[in-house]
Amino acid sequence: MPILQLKRRPISLKVEWKGKQYTVVRVLQQRPISIVLLVEWANDTYRVIKLYPKRDERHLYKRGFEVERKAYRILRDARCKVVPWYHGSCHSTKLVYPPDTTILPEDRLCEGHPAIMLEYLDGDLVIPDNNNFTLLVAQKALEALHDIHKLGICHGDIYDNRLIRNLMFLKNGKVAWFDFEHSEINDEQDALSFEQGLAEELMSENSYLYKTAKTKQEQNARPFSFDRWLALPYVVVIFFTMLISVIPIRLMTASNIVQDMTYPG
Repeated sequence: MPILQLKRRPISLKVEWKGKQYTVVRVLQQRPISIVLLVEWANDTYRVIKLYPKRDERHLYKRGFEVERKAYRILRDARCKVVPWYHGSCHSTKLVYPPDTTILPEDRLCEGHPAIMLEYLDGDLVIPDNNNFTLLVAQKALEALHDIHKLGICHGDIYDNRLIRNLMFLKNGKVAWFDFEHSEINDEQDALSFEQGLAEELMSENSYLYKTAKTKQEQNARPFSFDRWLALPYVVVIFFTMLISVIPIRLMTASNIVQDMTYPG
């Protein structure tokens, strides 16, 4: 698995797409099957390039690329606005590394790889930690998923561990579904209905997502919550422990100074 970004120091990267090079701003996601890059585009805008490395012996990258490309084509042709806009694909995408890169030659993605280009959406994932899930967001997400299902596309990857996934809440108040590498095209109505019902369950008032998000929102709304008061005694104990440990050092230091002045010999 190629390393694209060190833990604390991002490396300088460019991506070559159809003969032109674009600067990589950030590595959004890195998995064995795909790598998602945010790149600088024209006029201070950004786009997303999702690259499928040809490193998987089972050729999962090939299915992911073909399925996702086909799904986004259908969504684009239908002018579907609840997903990122599809800007095309390329079979010869590669990364351009700086001369001082520490990545081993065998791990570099310098040969041609299949990739798709998508619109960059300004927003955040819908997860409890981002404090952006509400029943209104759920309603918009369900309507958006229904629009996708009407085109015969079953997303195939909308949840993980009781939480919704691959859903964004945008800065303009809209929502968008993304990541269609596990989707099914022209799926049967039963599968589409099941996924719609599953999404409704995952985002209902009784869902784990809603309850967790509501708890976090209530905690953030309180200026000084009860659990923070419980932590106060521990803070006081730590403070006085540190103070007591410092006082003898200062007394000892002062005593030495007096001793040196009194008994110079």
